[in-house]
Amino acid sequence: MEVRPFTIHVPDDVLEDLRRRLGHTRFPDEIPGSGWDYGSNLDYLKALVHYWRTDFDWRAQEEQLNRFHHYKTLVDGLNISDSRKTCMLLKIGGLSIPAFVNITPIKSTAYAF
Repeated sequence: MEVRPFTIHVPDDVLEDLRRRLGHTRFPDEIPGSGWDYGSNLDYLKALVHYWRTDFDWRAQEEQLNRFHHYKTLVDGLNISDSRKTCMLLKIGGLSIPAFVNITPIKSTAYAF
């Protein structure tokens, strides 16, 4: 089993395509006053799409994630990616999905709840 190091980098044209597609999002109608009763709240969903299209800084996320060493290996025909100090990434169909988005160092401090 060959383990290869890699660096997370999404090409600019892929990010631009994502922004373009987000800009062409067709939102559904919403039953007035339904909030979250029948799926996502429309106002929340529109704000989320706007954030991903205009404010989310993918390069900053790449930089943060690339502070850790990442590795890939082929297991049963699937590319498995992992960062030994953080979390496991599963590579399916060319899309890496972080198992944990918010990576924080483990502290030896006891917390009272």
